[in-house]
Amino acid sequence: MVTMIYISERRASIMLSQQIYLKRIYPVAAIIILVFSILARVLWVGPPYIDLWETISSLYNPSHPEYNPVGAYFFWGTMATTGLLTIAMIVYVHPRLAHVKKGITIFGTFWMLVGAIGFLLVGLVPQHTLDFISPRFHEISAVVALIGALFGAAFYGLAMITGKPPLNRKLFILITVLMWGLIGLIVLSAGGAYLVFGTDWAGQTPIPNLSPLFSIAICEKVGFWVWIAYMGLIGALIPDHL
Repeated sequence: MVTMIYISERRASIMLSQQIYLKRIYPVAAIIILVFSILARVLWVGPPYIDLWETISSLYNPSHPEYNPVGAYFFWGTMATTGLLTIAMIVYVHPRLAHVKKGITIFGTFWMLVGAIGFLLVGLVPQHTLDFISPRFHEISAVVALIGALFGAAFYGLAMITGKPPLNRKLFILITVLMWGLIGLIVLSAGGAYLVFGTDWAGQTPIPNLSPLFSIAICEKVGFWVWIAYMGLIGALIPDHL
């Protein structure tokens, strides 16, 4: 069993090189995600869209699909492409990082896969189509994507810290600052909303005299693009051979 896993890791390592990942897969997927995101927003035709207070998922409103009849497809495409890119990142990173710290890397890959599944569910399962499972299936999928991405990045980072492979120190620090900065933003935003202002952090209705910084919408959007950047940076950080 161990031998089979080792062989599969080596095959993945050979099939997906750093050059292919960074010069073909990542840039193409990142551009698609960016273009789809822009189109999903531009094609909005409903009532005024409060950009800073609305979450990305608001680009599709199942109660009023006429608000974004075409843009909704680009929203779904954005999430599905993000899930696929996450899987491609795993295929590149896992076999290399596993040679440095196998156990921790496996935990990281598990959570990364959880995150990828979360993104795919958000993109492939329109809101309220699986209400028989849960009326909040969409929200649960989004939370699964967030938790998987954060835990996956944490375990991958721990594997690098404990395994001490020869990596670009400045690039590793940049990734660490990005991820911890995101966590700090979430804590500041949610803490300020609930503990200081006594408002609903998850609400998406503008509150007079309150900055949208203290709403989930800002954190979701920043977190999403931090994740897209992370997948490119870690591909640049992990060399072909460790």
